[in-house]
Amino acid sequence: MSTKINEMTDYERRAFVAYIRPGEQDQPGNVTELEHEGLRYVVLNNVNGTLAVYRVTNQGQLRRLRRWPDALDNPPPTSTPELYYGVRKKRKKSKAPTLMDEIMKRAIAKRNAAACDS
Repeated sequence: MSTKINEMTDYERRAFVAYIRPGEQDQPGNVTELEHEGLRYVVLNNVNGTLAVYRVTNQGQLRRLRRWPDALDNPPPTSTPELYYGVRKKRKKSKAPTLMDEIMKRAIAKRNAAACDS
């Protein structure tokens, strides 16, 4: 479902131009203007997922977000965004032990060794 430039709102068009200007490799296939928790956003995505999210400020400016609300990660395919609540995929936890894991292992081993000695 591609959005034609002639059919875009002013904010959608401005977000599209702002995204293309830096020379991004991925091209947005869909541009959607949404309202979430009282704030307005413009979401650019394609088949690979969300490419960029811009927040519309009170002065009408667009600010590109580095992190965005989970509900905006997968914008709705319909024209009723208020009925959609997206879920961002959870990142897999690293299987490598952290420093805290190592400290806890050593503390438990020390405690067990002290309990065996007494």
